Amino acid sequence: YELRNAQHYQPFKIKMDKNISKVFFISRQGMDYYLKTFAAEQNINKYELFYLGTENQTEFKIHNSGKTIELISISYIVPVKRIHLIIKALAECATHNIKINWTHIGDGSEKQNILALAESLLNDSTVSYNFLGHLENKSIHEHLRNHGYDLFVNMSESEGLPVSMMEAMSYGIPVIGTNVGGVGEIVDSNTGYLLDKDDCCNQFLDVILKWRKMTEPQKQT
Repeated sequence: YELRNAQHYQPFKIKMDKNISKVFFISRQGMDYYLKTFAAEQNINKYELFYLGTENQTEFKIHNSGKTIELISISYIVPVKRIHLIIKALAECATHNIKINWTHIGDGSEKQNILALAESLLNDSTVSYNFLGHLENKSIHEHLRNHGYDLFVNMSESEGLPVSMMEAMSYGIPVIGTNVGGVGEIVDSNTGYLLDKDDCCNQFLDVILKWRKMTEPQKQT
């Protein structure tokens, strides 16, 4: 995406396109963007959409009484993932006396800053947190299989179509995600909640308040 570059320009993309025989995309949004921005040919057969996907694992099961919301996020800890907004949203939840246990899987350049922010805003509140660091994909699947999570959250500024969301869904975990990139192609009212990129913290609180009031049968559906 050109906006990901400080100069709002991605070099050589059109030249590269002319010399590539086939281009595959993991999201329709990414494909549409590429065709509009970089495609040098009108041959639509050169460009194809192939969702990555994941195997279905298990049906959704409620593993706790609902008094504490179990929340999981999986991503690199880098600026574009905006982990700091998850923390700020959770801090707001704490002001409403909502009990949340948040687990994050992933590592990255911003880890120390994020840990400091979590300590500052979440310690001595109704929100507990646990950073597990980097885990191999097999270990992530084992963790999702063996722990009962209510919700998966992602507040990225930019995405393609995260496999982590697909994997969470394969374990029956509803996804809360910002409406960026191809996220809206898999997250809807049947699979979770879409947040506006610029108002995600307030909307996250609304989702959590709604979730807390739901009965277990409603959560199952």
